[in-house]
Amino acid sequence: MHEPTKHIWNCAKNIIRYLKGSLNVSLNLGHFNDEHLTVFTDSDFGTTPGRKSISGVLIKYYGSTIGWMSKKQKSVSISTAEAEYYAISLGVAECLWISRLINDIEFKRPCFVIKTDNQSAMKIFKDGPQRHSKHIDIRREYVLDNLNRNECKIVYIPAE
Repeated sequence: MHEPTKHIWNCAKNIIRYLKGSLNVSLNLGHFNDEHLTVFTDSDFGTTPGRKSISGVLIKYYGSTIGWMSKKQKSVSISTAEAEYYAISLGVAECLWISRLINDIEFKRPCFVIKTDNQSAMKIFKDGPQRHSKHIDIRREYVLDNLNRNECKIVYIPAE
């Protein structure tokens, strides 16, 4: 590090302490032939005070959970499809980061599969949103860019 600030230096020391204290900790991946990253996304539509939805993302690799998150959406969605759509874009962003990390470690960049239970949200990627909102258009273009580069694909899974 060239001329680190005190904050960066303290962060670096914390990382080294963590690594030193977790030498015997490991993540064991399952024995699955499918080396795709699999991302499950879902949303809870309008359930918070202020009616903002919650996005949920679960990421698996070789059948083992390697990441998850739950996040309140920044804007109010006007439909379940829009809330699910937001969750898909959040899942793509998280999985891209993990995909790049795997590429740095294994020198291969796995395609990832996004699984969602909302066909209307999937239709937005194909046909575009019914109403035009800048935040929706930006998220659509972000996901479409990754779909077109074959970074990922979206698959429907029925809700259970």
